[in-house]
Amino acid sequence: MEWTTIDAVFMTRKALQAALLDSFPEGGLFVEGGIDVTVGTAVLIRVTAEDLGVGTFLEGVVQWRRIERRAVAAANAAPGVGVRLLPTERGKYDFLERWGGGSVEASGRAEWRYPAEIAVQVQAVGPSRSTARIMHSTIRDISAHGALVFTPMTLSTAEIVSLSLTDDSRPQSVEARVAWSVTGKAGLRLLLERKEERLVWSKTVEAARNAVTDGITQPRRSIPPQSSDGR
Repeated sequence: MEWTTIDAVFMTRKALQAALLDSFPEGGLFVEGGIDVTVGTAVLIRVTAEDLGVGTFLEGVVQWRRIERRAVAAANAAPGVGVRLLPTERGKYDFLERWGGGSVEASGRAEWRYPAEIAVQVQAVGPSRSTARIMHSTIRDISAHGALVFTPMTLSTAEIVSLSLTDDSRPQSVEARVAWSVTGKAGLRLLLERKEERLVWSKTVEAARNAVTDGITQPRRSIPPQSSDGR
């Protein structure tokens, strides 16, 4: 899927809380400003906020637009777009809702996680490696020391796995520990014990970051940044 990446910066918790849209079952977000997208556009929203530390990316689809000339005519209305999030983003929406309401950031996130679609082969490491099944899997988000991977079989928590991916057309592998696992997906913590692994992984993360941040759309603002009661 082709995404349009939009920057959404909130100066206060109240501003973020006010921008959250609870009219959609999956959750939604109002992004203020002049944004050249049409209804139905798939968007990736980079959310940052004062005091949040590490922001997040949200995937969704534009449901409606309030264009600038109409916003001027409407009382207390700012231009922008209303985005309905994908069902997979509900957990992130709930986190932002709690944080916007004043809760302490306790997710343990220390690094940006970049959405990705990276084909990878996953195989258990250990005495049974020679007979372990190779699983064709997909990395769905990636950070400097971690990854979310979708797998056809459930991984075991705490086991060590090898991830085989391609770097400059050459197969390369890195090892990781399974931090958590549920049916169909798992969170991995990269070990990165060898220099070669660190180099391959850093290049993979950089490519994922560039894919979502190059050409990012900055909403045009003709009015001050979002206030807690402005939509």
